[in-house]
Formats: sequence, structure tokens, C-alpha cells
Amino acid sequence: PVPLQSLPAADSHMPPIANGAALNDPSAARTATQFATEVKVAPPHQPGIVERFTHPLLRLDADTLYRSRILIMALLLMLVVVALSCIVVATATLPLLAKIANLSITLSITATIIFLLRKLHRTGDYFYCSTATVLMLFTGNFFGICISGGIATAPNTALMAIPTLLAYFFSGVRWGTYVALTSLATLIILYAFEVGGLHFYNTSDISHAPFNQLLVNLMGLVVMCGMAFIYEFTTSALMRARDAEHEKVNRLAYTDALTGLANRLDFDTELALRIARFNATITRSSFALCLLDLDGFKPINDEFGHDVGDEVLQVVSERLLGCLREADYVGRQGGDEFMLIFDAVSTTEQVEVFAQRVAHMIELPIHTSAGSMQVTGSLGFALFPDSAADAEALKSAADRAMYAAKRSRSGWSVESN
Repeated sequence: PVPLQSLPAADSHMPPIANGAALNDPSAARTATQFATEVKVAPPHQPGIVERFTHPLLRLDADTLYRSRILIMALLLMLVVVALSCIVVATATLPLLAKIANLSITLSITATIIFLLRKLHRTGDYFYCSTATVLMLFTGNFFGICISGGIATAPNTALMAIPTLLAYFFSGVRWGTYVALTSLATLIILYAFEVGGLHFYNTSDISHAPFNQLLVNLMGLVVMCGMAFIYEFTTSALMRARDAEHEKVNRLAYTDALTGLANRLDFDTELALRIARFNATITRSSFALCLLDLDGFKPINDEFGHDVGDEVLQVVSERLLGCLREADYVGRQGGDEFMLIFDAVSTTEQVEVFAQRVAHMIELPIHTSAGSMQVTGSLGFALFPDSAADAEALKSAADRAMYAAKRSRSGWSVESN
């Protein structure tokens, strides 16, 4: 084959092309098989503590997965807070009755949190666990108010906002509004009872009221800050996951699944961009469009099956990538047809260099699971802007040149203006 060193370098103003590789730098080349592997295979992921509690059923819906992660992190945070509260209450110098009442509530909440985490992990029943979490906190705060002298003196009255906040996080606006109205109605009723002369039992000592208020305020601050962090962290993670999925979908939409090359849509877009860049810049760079059709591929596909045919197409794709400079481009049109863009090519002599190079690479034996195979190629070239001035006319010119090469059995042909 004629060496490519005799050709001019691609326009230095052209941006690097993703699926091209410099011929003098083999380490920079990415084969089609490697590209397809990058698209299909994700790196192994070690699950974190939240993922360990995430049931597979929760992954079926993105919104449910998002809310379930918030629920799991909230339960873990509440478990830590309540456990610390149990330690503080047990070691504080409180009356015996106050200790028993407070420990009963905190231990009940602790047991309920553990139960909900296990149920979420084993069954994935998100609705049950989220509803039970809100009801647990609501009930715990309600009894806490009732045994602490009513809403006027109870230090945990302000914590009634937490069930409402969690309901909005877990179940959306509708369920959160219901809980907010219920909490408001409960506080109004308790206040009405208190104004009406009902005296709530107070298990706490008045002398410990500042300590109790400080403890509850700290708990509320930790829970509020923790929920804000969980919400922001989970939202950011969800956005990153959606962006990654969107990028993957876009990549698959513009990539041929078998070979990893650009598909017809992506190649047509690149061709249109090249033409638009030529028309919009003063320093214009012409190029050659090549349509390649494999000869001898159909008998291989018919005799040995589509799997062997796919192996042949993958090897041909890798070899085509090896024929490209950085600013060249290649895509699969479908079947055994490929299209290539050779940048900074404007003469028949330059086309001949690429034609012989591509033809030689294709004719080399191809080792497959069914043995050694061999195909040839018919290449049709059209020069832009000499052969045509728009994309469709340029592709038609390359198509005519390819059929002329088939008829003449010359291997390649150039469509002249």
C-alpha cells in the first residue's frame, strides 16, 4: 500500500474526531470492540450502607428509588439520634417515673425503626414503611406532649413539624398536606383541652425543664440539618444518575451497537457539520466522502450464519479505524456498507492513496470462530465541493462511484464533476 506520509496533514483548525486515531500512534487507537465494550459494560459497583437496605423492587421506578433512599437515610439518622437520646435519658438525673416514660417512648421508636429497616430490606414495601415512619414520629411526639404537661410546657412541641416534613419528602405534596393538617388539628385540639381546664400529666421535673428543652432543640436541629443534607445529597446523586443515563442513551442512539462506529444518523450529522463549517469559514478544508460496500460478505453470512458475519464486520470496523487520521471519520450505514470522510483530500491522487490503503486492509484474512475468511471492498469516492455541494448530492455521487467500481472490478472509483 502507498504510505500515508505523502498526504497533507488534516486541517489543524479541525477539532479532534472521537472515532479517529492517529496512524503513527497505535496506543491512541480504540478498536470497535473496545468502544462497544465501553458502552455496554459498567464498572463494578460496591454497594454502600443505603444500597444494602434497598430491595430490588425499589429499583423498578426511579422516583420510588429516589424516595426510598431518602427514607433509608432518614431512618438511619433517626436511629442514631434516638439511641443517643436513650443514653442521655438513662444517665440524666431525672425522676424515676420520667425516666421510665421517656425510655419507653424512645425504646419503642428505636424498635420500630429497626423493624422498618428490616421490612424495607426484605419486602421493599416502600408505602408501608414510609407511612409507618410518619405515624411513628407523629405518635411519639403526641405522647411526648401528653406526658410533658401539654403543648404549653412540653419541650417537644416544635418537633411536630418533623412528621410533616418527612411526609413531604417520602410521599409528595398530597400526603404531606394531609399530615400537616392533621398535626395542626391535633395541636389545636390539645390546646383547646388545655384551655378548657384539662391538666396533662407532667413526668418531668420543673428544675430540669431547661435541660429538656435544650435536649429537644438539639434533636430537632440534628434532624432538620440531617434531612436537609439527605435531601440535597440524594437529589444530587439522582441528577448525576439521570445525566449518566441520558448520556448513555444518547451515545447508544448515535452508535452502531455491533461495531461501535457511528451509525447512519451520527454520520449524516457529522457530514452536515463538515459542509456547514466549510461554508462558514474563510480557511476552507475540502474532503472526500467514501462509500464502502463489502464484496463476498453475503456468502459468508449465508453459509456460516449471522454470528460469523458479525465477527467479520467487527474486524473490518477495527481495520477501518486503523486507516484513519485524527480528523477523519467512519460510520456504518447498515448491513455491509460503511461510509468514511477523509479530511484535507481534494485530488484523485490523494484519493488513490486512501483507496489502496483501505482495500489492502480489508483484503487481509479475517480469523473468525468458523475459520479464516476473506472479503474485498468496492469503494466509491466523491470530492467535496468538486463532486457535489450538499450532503445528499455528495452521497449520491459516492454511491454512483461505488457501483462503477463494482462494474469495473477496479476496487475503487471517483465521481468526477
